[in-house]
Amino acid sequence: MHYSIQFFKLCTGLLLVFFIACKKEETDIKTINDEDRLTSKEYSSAETAFTAVWNMTLEAAQNEPSLNGFANEVTDRNTCPAVSVTPIGTYPKTLTLDYGTGCTTPQGQLISGKIIAVFAGPINNPNTSIAISFTDFKYKGYTVQGAYSVSVVSAGSYAGTITGGSIINPQGQTYTYAGTLTAVQVAGMDTKGPQSQSDDVYEISTNISGTDSGGKAYTAKTTSPLRKEIACEWVVSGVVEVKVGNTAKKTLDFGTGQCDDQATLKVGSVTTSVTLP
Repeated sequence: MHYSIQFFKLCTGLLLVFFIACKKEETDIKTINDEDRLTSKEYSSAETAFTAVWNMTLEAAQNEPSLNGFANEVTDRNTCPAVSVTPIGTYPKTLTLDYGTGCTTPQGQLISGKIIAVFAGPINNPNTSIAISFTDFKYKGYTVQGAYSVSVVSAGSYAGTITGGSIINPQGQTYTYAGTLTAVQVAGMDTKGPQSQSDDVYEISTNISGTDSGGKAYTAKTTSPLRKEIACEWVVSGVVEVKVGNTAKKTLDFGTGQCDDQATLKVGSVTTSVTLP
């Protein structure tokens, strides 16, 4: 019995020391190290680019009569990108967004190359699958590679998987981004056509894993949905928890609704700003 009590005290003491050490590690952080900055910056740039791709594809499909099921929809298109749908009569249909050697969208993004999306059925039909791929695609100088596999849950609600995702930044560094997402339209459902896109809003949740350009593995999970307003080229709010190994927890806060290129990185009690591409 005596040994059991001593063993219990020893274990309790070790657990207490471990707990205090962990808390101390969290609270004693004075600065954010370069590794945390790098991983968070590269993740946020990948998140921005892949979120933009999804929204551009979705909005283009919603404006195409041969994809949205409303034959009397407005078909006026912006000049960037060039949009085509083939074939017209039967499924599957291929939607191509061609940005050529580079053009600037109404939201201000400089983009080149192609997004190619194959639709098994109308965009608003439950269970329709969508396969999205890229050809020489660059978003504001960032090369985007990989593939989306998306399914329509219901009108305005989508679920998908990103496989083989990667980004090559303008400096030639490569980092990866893959995982799952859900997207739900929360505003703008009652207005249609290219000229009414500015009121469309989506809430996007992701569960991502990847590696930064230094080879460090990370995970990133949405704890508050990312709000993407079509009128703004950046995510305007939402929070993501980023983990790299056993280091202190990091959160990226995309703001409270302002349309700007700033997010806030928090490690422990220390914060710094992150500029989005």
